[in-house]
Amino acid sequence: MTLTIRESQNIENFFDAVAYKMDGYIANTIFGYLAVREGHAFTLRQARLFLYTGPLEGQFTHFRSEHVRAGSYAISELHLSARELVDRLVAGSLPTPHGDLRFAPNEGGNFLATYEPLHQEGQATQSRFDILTILGGPIRPITQPALDWELKAAPTPYDNLQELAFECQLGPLRDVVNVEIVGFNVAAVDATSTIAGTAGKLGVLLAFGLNPHSVALGYRVFSGGRVVKRSVVPGTAMQWRQGEKLQHGWTDIEVPLRRSSIV
Repeated sequence: MTLTIRESQNIENFFDAVAYKMDGYIANTIFGYLAVREGHAFTLRQARLFLYTGPLEGQFTHFRSEHVRAGSYAISELHLSARELVDRLVAGSLPTPHGDLRFAPNEGGNFLATYEPLHQEGQATQSRFDILTILGGPIRPITQPALDWELKAAPTPYDNLQELAFECQLGPLRDVVNVEIVGFNVAAVDATSTIAGTAGKLGVLLAFGLNPHSVALGYRVFSGGRVVKRSVVPGTAMQWRQGEKLQHGWTDIEVPLRRSSIV
């Protein structure tokens, strides 16, 4: 299997962009997949590597029937880093505790890799998602009705492949073999931030493993429909505590009494 210079550069660009966040992801990375049997091997149809900041709770475990495999692994179960996992995929096969998963290239024996630093799914919620997408070959025709009935008759039944894909958080199935590596936010404004009278209490959430002193919170104060103050609070000026799932930082600011808001 080969990568062009452009595809290799896109992979490098993705991992360079998320390098500063990796310590916030280390133990919170999940590989979810859906694979279909081709001959004696299971070939990936769709997969996602989720670089999370939260704890690994409630992820889908594993499904297997005669012709379908699906499920998720914590990356620690695969004994690979995120970068090593990508390298294994573009080499054509990913070893797992339940057997290898083949990643099929296109007809030219290549993979296409694209990097989106500001994916539209994140923009819709004012979040920043870095997404690396690796595309292989077209999906080979399958006996869909027979496969759907196989899933319906499984010990854990599913109506069809798409329902199983949604259960694994893989989204709508595409007509090309694909793997996405999704780098989520490692910091966010705390939704419990408040204003009471002339006192504003602004909060920040930060993944474990990252240095709070690297955080900065920008804000604007509105009064009477116009901006009356713009400022940035560095992490060194915030108070911090270790929460159950994330680090919590906060700072107090003064705001005008009448018709004030902060964004």
